[in-house]
Amino acid sequence: MHSGMRGLIVALKQIQPLLADVLRGGGIHRLVAVASSAEALDRCAYGGFSFALIDARLGAEDGVELLRTLRASPDHPARRMPTVVLCDGTLDQVEAARAAGADALVIKPVRPQVLLSHLRRLFAAPADDRAWI
Repeated sequence: MHSGMRGLIVALKQIQPLLADVLRGGGIHRLVAVASSAEALDRCAYGGFSFALIDARLGAEDGVELLRTLRASPDHPARRMPTVVLCDGTLDQVEAARAAGADALVIKPVRPQVLLSHLRRLFAAPADDRAWI
């Protein structure tokens, strides 16, 4: 991964600093953090993100539904943006994230080496050849 990457963190405010620290430790310093689907959709409308890290649980909102909305919008600049979903690991969440178009899944609590490993594998594969990680 390189320092020119720009990441979007979509998570509750309490865990945003932890996720940002993990990403900065992996050499990704250009980060935008938001706490709602509406904010994420607004930020994504302009494109420019290398990837998104989306928590499946955004309080009363559903992060997987946000991903589903992005993937279903044919003209949205972030439609094909590489996306890692953070979840509790329940079978329902895993299946929902995969069906919504997540490129990778990380089970909480987030282990830094696991998250960074998934991102490295995502960016090592050509965009059209990304497999579920």
